Amino acid sequence: MKKNNLVRIILIVLLIALLSGSITVYMLWNKEHADATEEKGIDISAAALYKAFKTDSATANKKYLGKIIEVSGTVSEVINDEVPRYVLSVPDEMLEGVIISQDARYRDSFKGLKVGDSAQFKGFCAGYLEMSGITIKDASRIKP
Repeated sequence: MKKNNLVRIILIVLLIALLSGSITVYMLWNKEHADATEEKGIDISAAALYKAFKTDSATANKKYLGKIIEVSGTVSEVINDEVPRYVLSVPDEMLEGVIISQDARYRDSFKGLKVGDSAQFKGFCAGYLEMSGITIKDASRIKP
């Protein structure tokens, strides 16, 4: 009898753990994305942001990584993937720039945006990647 009770207790504990884990995963999967438009961001130009990361990436990561950034610049490229991305040019840089990845909720704010346009965006700084540049994710266009 003692062995049957122990097996039952173990099965009940495992079932509770599985159930609570499943609920946690479901809640995290369906969690709404943070909205950068609701808060004030750090206002900076694309060139100044790029220079901060190229000069001292450790300090720039502490200051900007994961923070809301309001970045302004000139669109140098439009990348039409599943989710269109926009690259803000940085003077004297041919291969890198500030890549703006739009938030699907604010897709309308990007309509009509083309190469050569000056614009300002607000989103979360995802950091710097060599040979591509700085990524701003979940962005909305705040000034045409």
